[in-house]
Amino acid sequence: MPEAIVNTSPLQYLHQIGHLDLLREFYSKIIVAHSVVEELACGREVGLNVPDPAQFSWMEVRAAPIEILITAVADLGRGEREALSLSQVSPASILILDDLLARNYARDLQLKFTGTLGILARARREERVSALAPLLSRLVKLGFRLSPQVRAEVLASVGEK
Repeated sequence: MPEAIVNTSPLQYLHQIGHLDLLREFYSKIIVAHSVVEELACGREVGLNVPDPAQFSWMEVRAAPIEILITAVADLGRGEREALSLSQVSPASILILDDLLARNYARDLQLKFTGTLGILARARREERVSALAPLLSRLVKLGFRLSPQVRAEVLASVGEK
């Protein structure tokens, strides 16, 4: 099992729908950048239901390497930049992030990546969850942006309508 470097939104959404443990089941180690921990802490301070990585023995908080920190990309948040940087020094890892622009940078950097939907689709294919459609509906209610087209494609990929 590879390591996974996880950004804020997948941690938040998987936690909020009760499936954060899928990360532990799918990956040998879950790595979280310092800035992601800070973003989650800010969310908790304003009352959001988000996880605290310090409470999970299977998560490791890691500093992004300064020498390759992607700082020139002003249109990405600090969490995305640090997650991308960590992935560059761990080429065997899987980067888990949802932000489209960050995913485009990951693609440009030839990094392996997935997102919240990829994790949930895998869980459905491996029968770790009984149905994907209700989970997608819950994500949308929580504010996860999901177009009808992407929803249909993800559901079709696991044999659901």
